[in-house]
Amino acid sequence: MSDNTFSLRWRVVGGRIPLMGRHLRSLGPLGLSQPLAAWIRTRLEWALANLVSARDDAVLCLAIDPAHDVSVTLEPLRARPELSLECLVEAGEKVTGAVWEGESLEGVLFFEREGCLYASAPRLDSAVSTLTADLARTLGIGVEVGCLSRAALAGAEAAFLASNEFGCVPVRLGGQEEWLGGRTSAKSACARLKACLEQVIPPVA
Repeated sequence: MSDNTFSLRWRVVGGRIPLMGRHLRSLGPLGLSQPLAAWIRTRLEWALANLVSARDDAVLCLAIDPAHDVSVTLEPLRARPELSLECLVEAGEKVTGAVWEGESLEGVLFFEREGCLYASAPRLDSAVSTLTADLARTLGIGVEVGCLSRAALAGAEAAFLASNEFGCVPVRLGGQEEWLGGRTSAKSACARLKACLEQVIPPVA
């Protein structure tokens, strides 16, 4: 854990948190102690019982400070970002994420090229990113994981950000008016995955 407060934003749909088991497993790489992990689970259960109604569509914000104090709050939904190549962020000549209106977005960028999916990340830990990879493999779509340079994305046919808060966030490539423009179609890997992910985390208008 760093010296700063660590925060996560998880989507609430119809009064529940989709992929709760995956979310909890994603905390493993943080190196949390078993008592702290158990306390986080207790706080989440309390929040779902006391902060969230059965009809709520919102964002649950989980924060862990350096003293290991855990806070859970509920925030209203935000509109889904509109991403383009200009929103991508690089570190060490590798594409590492995206920003929207000055804010760094949580999530993993996936790019499609020749029917294969490329995740620009050193590894997949978050709930939605691991679900994306598992769905892709189930659909017979190859998945490669590893940070990519912007030059390596030149041949990408479609792209999206897999986010715990927003679900599938399309990224417009080049001059495409629509994110599935150009050579992609409804049968492309990204389009098929988008349809699956939106059943789990519906898009925000």
